[in-house]
Amino acid sequence: MESPNKRGKLRDNTAGKLVSGGAALIALFAGVLAHVDPLACVGRAALAFLLGGIGYQVWYVLVTSQTSTNRLIIGATGLTRSEESDSKAA
Repeated sequence: MESPNKRGKLRDNTAGKLVSGGAALIALFAGVLAHVDPLACVGRAALAFLLGGIGYQVWYVLVTSQTSTNRLIIGATGLTRSEESDSKAA
């Protein structure tokens, strides 16, 4: 039986696989519709899969780093959210 942490990682990576797989399928379909050599289609689909995965990871890092930075700033001031709004109002 898998540990809960391992199962959580699998779920987190599902979106990356969907984005990468979608990019690969789009590249594959575009190559087939354009009557490109089959080997070139597969190569382009593999490249799209790789770039889709890297792009998703970059997006994920940028979005999560921004939210965790906001939490760190609030936590570093030592104020709760209600105290912070009171100090801004004053």
